[in-house]
Amino acid sequence: MRDPREFGTERYPLRASGLPSLVICPMRHFLTFQGLLADAGNAAAEVGSLVHEIVAGWHRNSFDEDAAVAAVGDWRQRFPLVAAGKFGDALAHAQGYCANPRNKVRPVLIEQPVSLALPPHETDPTGRMVVIQGMLDQVRETVDGLRLFDVKTGRTEGAQMMDAYAYQVAAYCVMATELLGEPVAPGALIRTAGYLVKDSAPAEEPPGVFFHLPWTLADCRDLLDSVRLVVASVRRGEVTFGPGAHCGSTCPARGLQACLSSWHSVQKLT
Repeated sequence: MRDPREFGTERYPLRASGLPSLVICPMRHFLTFQGLLADAGNAAAEVGSLVHEIVAGWHRNSFDEDAAVAAVGDWRQRFPLVAAGKFGDALAHAQGYCANPRNKVRPVLIEQPVSLALPPHETDPTGRMVVIQGMLDQVRETVDGLRLFDVKTGRTEGAQMMDAYAYQVAAYCVMATELLGEPVAPGALIRTAGYLVKDSAPAEEPPGVFFHLPWTLADCRDLLDSVRLVVASVRRGEVTFGPGAHCGSTCPARGLQACLSSWHSVQKLT
């Protein structure tokens, strides 16, 4: 069994994309850390990755959509869970994005690997930094300064997405700030499902796509205090459950009972 004191360290870093579920249910992440839960992936996640790759290629290839799609290469091999019909869905999301003149900008950063080392919470017995890694979508120069923009391919309503991805956005803003050496505040979530609404015209900048994030960079740092607290608890061996609708939908345990069983296995080894 892995030492809980290694959780969230440089050897076993947290993923920025996993921060929302970490705060909701630390147990899921602890059991994954112990190798007792494994997420086999899903088609929706791969469609999202494919859309992000096409979008990034479009920006990098001087807004040439054909070049961006061609650069993906053999998508069947690279994204094995994406069926032919889902590939068409991914193209529709990407094409809507590319057709919106609001996106025809040259980001300061795009699909950028980033990392962050947060100071441990005062209750952390290890005194070790909390390490987070990820891949941020975009940082754009705006009239209000540098802002983070995050492309989301899910169909959840934008207002709900803003809350659901708050911790992820917070981490990316602080990461980008450290990388660039100047403040990067939250900008907006770009909900590409809004481009697929019937009779929608992406070139006319349809509503339901851009959701402004009203938080400040200081707010982002405050949000990350919750992450530091959760990590401190896990490192102390005090891991909590967070049961809810997500247990049977997004968690690889697919239900609280399986999660409890894995936790009992850990307890027997300690």
